[in-house]
Amino acid sequence: DNFNAFMAEPGNISSFADAIRRSLGDDENSAKVGLNGRKTAWENFSHIVQGKMLYDFLLDKTKN
Repeated sequence: DNFNAFMAEPGNISSFADAIRRSLGDDENSAKVGLNGRKTAWENFSHIVQGKMLYDFLLDKTKN
């Protein structure tokens, strides 16, 4: 929270509103969080990373 995303407690409207306030209340911090979020997404969910994970998974299944 506040590093690569603005987190809120699921189902908690007050927590969600607070996360929105934090994201809109500090442009510099929001930009930093956004860049960190983009980096995190690329490192974990890019087509390259996901393709390798799928390839490794399928390769492992063919060995069994």
